[in-house]
Amino acid sequence: MESIEKNYEQDLKGENYTRCMYIVVEKKTGKPVGWASIRWSPPTDTTCEIGLAIAEKQFRGKGLGTEATRLLVNQAFDQLNMHKVELITRPDNKAELKIAKNCGFKLEGRLREMVYFNGKYHDGLIFGLIRNEYNRTTRKMPSQMTS
Repeated sequence: MESIEKNYEQDLKGENYTRCMYIVVEKKTGKPVGWASIRWSPPTDTTCEIGLAIAEKQFRGKGLGTEATRLLVNQAFDQLNMHKVELITRPDNKAELKIAKNCGFKLEGRLREMVYFNGKYHDGLIFGLIRNEYNRTTRKMPSQMTS
């Protein structure tokens, strides 16, 4: 427990050099509705993994996950100078599958029984986005939603 608290303390101070953690906030109300993160292994890693969750069900399906993913991807390539961004999700997570497609990620494979959730093991689908794909397509999409 002590090491978990230390990690979060480092996150809050901006002193964790292996990940960035963010709170997803609904714009109109300022209400925290989820989280988003980027993780990597410095100093030589040029691939990172992003993750997010919109925990408040009434805010799902409103584009917050797509917007957060685009912002994470922009940060990974433009600020952290990554070569590749990965995203892993369960095959039954329709929202995340849609986000991956809309943000230009390509399906790379299936990781069998990689996560234990709701009393059973589930496969994970791994998606990747490489810098040259980002430069060609994703970068042209707005990182901020206009609606």
